[in-house]
Amino acid sequence: MYHRKRKITKHGIAELFFVCVIAAAFLYMVATGLKSNTNIMQNTLSALSEGWYYFDGSKKIAVTLPSVVEKEGDSLILYNDSLSEEEEGKTLTTKGAQYNLKIIFADQTLYEYSDESFPRNDQMKSKMFCDAVLPKKITGGQLELHYENTHQGIYELDKIFLGTDQAVWKQHCRSSFIPLTISFVMLVLAFLAVGVEIYLHHVHMGDRRFLNVACFLLICSIWCLTDSAVFQQIKGNYEEVCIISFYAFMLLAIPMLHFVKNTGEIKKYKIIDWMIGVFYLNAIMQGVLNWFHIFDFVDMLFATHLFLIIGIAITSVLLQKEYKKNPNREIRSVIWAFLFLAACGLLALLMYWLLQISYYSIIFDFGILIFVFILLSVIVLNMADNFRFKTEMIVYQRLAKEDRLTGIGNRRAFDEKVTELVNHAEQYQNIALVFMDLNGLKKINDTYGHNAGDEMIIASAGCIKNTFSHMGFSYRIGGDEFCVILPNPTGTEEEWFEKMDQEILRYNNGSRYKISLARGVSYIRDENADLKTVSDWKYEADQNMYKDKIRRK
Repeated sequence: MYHRKRKITKHGIAELFFVCVIAAAFLYMVATGLKSNTNIMQNTLSALSEGWYYFDGSKKIAVTLPSVVEKEGDSLILYNDSLSEEEEGKTLTTKGAQYNLKIIFADQTLYEYSDESFPRNDQMKSKMFCDAVLPKKITGGQLELHYENTHQGIYELDKIFLGTDQAVWKQHCRSSFIPLTISFVMLVLAFLAVGVEIYLHHVHMGDRRFLNVACFLLICSIWCLTDSAVFQQIKGNYEEVCIISFYAFMLLAIPMLHFVKNTGEIKKYKIIDWMIGVFYLNAIMQGVLNWFHIFDFVDMLFATHLFLIIGIAITSVLLQKEYKKNPNREIRSVIWAFLFLAACGLLALLMYWLLQISYYSIIFDFGILIFVFILLSVIVLNMADNFRFKTEMIVYQRLAKEDRLTGIGNRRAFDEKVTELVNHAEQYQNIALVFMDLNGLKKINDTYGHNAGDEMIIASAGCIKNTFSHMGFSYRIGGDEFCVILPNPTGTEEEWFEKMDQEILRYNNGSRYKISLARGVSYIRDENADLKTVSDWKYEADQNMYKDKIRRK
């Protein structure tokens, strides 16, 4: 029997493998990072809120952290003389890199923020952790925190914690729980999207937009992960981590433009291809300018923001234009998804540029997740409609080729199978054609009625199917005429018909109407292994059946 094999593309397997590797690496990193000594008690991390003060001229002013301090001058220095032996060797952690924080104990610099390797803006700095390990002996020493005046004399001082390395690390993970969770959810969704696309491709219902969404989620996950303070802390704030984060942010719009291009008839608008080219060119140009130290990535960030705003605006206009021509649920949902993403993006930009709030990215991250959920729901619903349509077509095609009375193939299915096998006859050593005819049907119809005749036809089909179903294909090609096609038949004709006669005998022993089937066989190859014509093949089987019918009479 001839089959056309279905194959999963190498591209789909590569996408799935890549997503699996990234997901495994992420899980390993989180599991390794969160691993801590089970003997450590919860109280190993304590807040150092009291005992802080600074001088405004000759006036000593006490401060309880966290706090907002307004002080004129170029810098602010916080002092603390209350450290005890219990804090010896512990790790101090806080935030304040946006003020170029320096931590000093007894004239010894324990920590000093520097962005010489990779310049950052204040919004990026405000998310970073500043950790310093206290000396083994701190009795009588003074702890100093130096902040530079970069905010017109206003200092937003964060909490300060003291604890073991493991406790501090757990605190960092708790602080970055939301971006880490969002990144993980994006990876899982990317994995699922690739898996769905591979399955749909396997059943010939592929929708490349699943791969577009998967690629978008993967890039967004990399951006969320590398942009998080805890990941940069793990990697020692290396320049490479920040560069990956910037490139991920510059390229994340490209898969979504491909998604839009694959929606409806949007591909006819060449401006989508131009926009994709602009985002690629933006990434290349920023890389070149940064490499030659003409501009830093952080100084060119506004360009990426501008391109994203323009891209979303143009995309929304094109979708609206397409929706007017072809109003449907799919395009309408995609429009709402982009409008929601645009709103979240504008809110994040407002928080980033004007309010300079450090958690601006969380707003955009959540916006991306909701955006993706809407898009996935759109294509899943579209996929469900396609499945329903395909199922209905399969049912329709099956009914069109199925004999309503017996459930086996009809004349149309028989003719199509004959044509298929003849066109690929060279793939088979031989093909047997068995014609069968139900004896005495007219007499039964005349004597007992057509219901009795139908009962005999159904019984005959059942006996034929039970005999030949594992070997080939069964059909009812006329009122009382049946046919079986056996590609590369095994066994002998005597064995086939002996089994069929046993099926007939089993039925006749418990039935009031006895059935008898005349049969005749023909092979598509003659004694010289040459192929016969279809008409000769059928004629020979019909003649052999007719001879058997006469013999039985």
